[in-house]
Amino acid sequence: MSGSHCYAYARPAATADCIVLRDNGTMELLLIKRGGDPYKGSWAFPGGFVDADEDLRDAAVRELEEETCLKGVPLLEIGMFGMPGRDTRGHTITAAYLAAAGKDLADTVKAADDAAEATWVSLSAPGSLPDLAFDHANILRAALRKAARGLAMGDRDIISVFTGGTIDEADLAPGMRVHTELVAGWLAAATMWERQSAERAVSCPRYIEAASA
Repeated sequence: MSGSHCYAYARPAATADCIVLRDNGTMELLLIKRGGDPYKGSWAFPGGFVDADEDLRDAAVRELEEETCLKGVPLLEIGMFGMPGRDTRGHTITAAYLAAAGKDLADTVKAADDAAEATWVSLSAPGSLPDLAFDHANILRAALRKAARGLAMGDRDIISVFTGGTIDEADLAPGMRVHTELVAGWLAAATMWERQSAERAVSCPRYIEAASA
């Protein structure tokens, strides 16, 4: 479908964003520097608008490859985020996807399309994470919470993200405490991010103004 349309009711735009993580001796997050407005020059998740007749997951896969050259990474939807004011261009609802990249894939990352830069940023070092565009700070907090909780409770979908899509039944043994070190790492990262985001509120003043208007 193409061209202009008029509807009797509002239709928010749809986007897809990818929260891609890796363990490089420290917890790291993949970010791109936006090459265009809004928030030109700010850091954000790889992502973008969903094309007409495109599935949300397909849009996430496409945007991740277009902006970072990263492909072949399993994605897990973690939630929808659509608070009015989160995007200065208008009401936009985003589907957020969680992924974990192995070293062989992580090393292929390169900025492309409308991303000016692409880089891995530590989640473990205080102050290492820059301010994020849109409401990506809130989305990151939700992703860290869900990852830590899912790993701790033996959630098959979450575990498969961090094991390349395969699950050892031993990981689901009674007690539900899987990948003990990884769980501890995620909980620590989530706690640190909670502290930093509480100090800085959300990442962009324009979002705060719109949300409180």
